[in-house]
Amino acid sequence: MILLDVGSLYFEKFVKNILLPLSIIISLILMSCPALAAENTTSTINITIEVAQKTIVVVDPDSLSWTGSQAVEPGKEGVVKAIQIENMGSTNISYIWANTTYESSSPFGTGDASAYDAGNFVAISKTNETGDYFFFVNRVDYNETHPDIYLTLPANTASYGRFRDGGKEYFWAIVPGTNCTDGTFYIGKNPHTENSSGTTNLATCDGNLTANGANPCRSGSLTVVSSGSYAGNWGYADLFVGPNSNYHNYTVAVHADCNVTMFYHWNMDAPGAQSASHPEYISQSTLYPGGAIIRYVKVKVAYGTAAGNVKKGYLTITAQSQ
Repeated sequence: MILLDVGSLYFEKFVKNILLPLSIIISLILMSCPALAAENTTSTINITIEVAQKTIVVVDPDSLSWTGSQAVEPGKEGVVKAIQIENMGSTNISYIWANTTYESSSPFGTGDASAYDAGNFVAISKTNETGDYFFFVNRVDYNETHPDIYLTLPANTASYGRFRDGGKEYFWAIVPGTNCTDGTFYIGKNPHTENSSGTTNLATCDGNLTANGANPCRSGSLTVVSSGSYAGNWGYADLFVGPNSNYHNYTVAVHADCNVTMFYHWNMDAPGAQSASHPEYISQSTLYPGGAIIRYVKVKVAYGTAAGNVKKGYLTITAQSQ
């Protein structure tokens, strides 16, 4: 006996003949339709910043050394090294100057290398061309503690000594007024070296410390520092150092006790620097934030410096913002 399920057969035919073709058609339609594009939307907020004023100056490298294969003989100069001075703050820098450390008493004749301060040998130049002269930041020398029998000194000399410019030594003498702040300063034009006596007669000199007359030395009056922390304790004068044909602009400062002289060029904090004509800023062009300048440094080791490692010294760079 055969039973027929008419409903089931009808449903199968419906699926096969109607639904299946219809689903294929719908699938083809959907596949042919383009995909819906992604939609972006934005919202903007305001950003406001005020940069605070901050003056920052950074010097790199943070140390310099002349040791080992770069050790320097007495009377010689070390190899030139460059430093970069960078404005890492937010203000414009208008002026840059320098200070160096120095000994508190004369190290010469002690035989002790550690009695010398490395900062007192430091000299700087804005450029590094052949023949450029490197000025000391502030070279300090003390009066001689032994007699130099070959010198002819002015009458009433209170103290005398040497400006030790590396391999050149210039003899100087001081005749006090009230004290040595307002006395008369004398300096020879020709240097004492290992091969030459230089100017040894300081008794008859040109009458101005910036003169280039016929005499072998220069002389002139010191001016008392009248303001600031040095007032009344130091005297100063602009002067030429060297022969008439090849001299260098320095300012000399002399302590009231006649024992200390400072020959400076780049130190605007030195006694009398704000009133003198010869001192210079390392830079007085505007250095904008993010800007940098390059300066060049060497050391000039004086005759009579004891062998060995001298005491660590310091070069300080000061920047003044607008």
